[in-house]
Amino acid sequence: MELSLRNRFALAALANPNVCTGQAPEWQLDQWFGKDCSGITRKQVIAKQAFVMADAMIRESGKGINK
Repeated sequence: MELSLRNRFALAALANPNVCTGQAPEWQLDQWFGKDCSGITRKQVIAKQAFVMADAMIRESGKGINK
């Protein structure tokens, strides 16, 4: 199975404990998982953090270098 660029970026983000902490402020959890996020696990938060970072990396990589 070949990994997508998004999945590769998410894997790279997982390697950084400063990015994927498994902790997030309540407002961010509400934004990601809805108002009733009491059952959300730390693993789900880590996965969301990894993919949020991957999506940001993809957006930035599409801008190119225009210096």
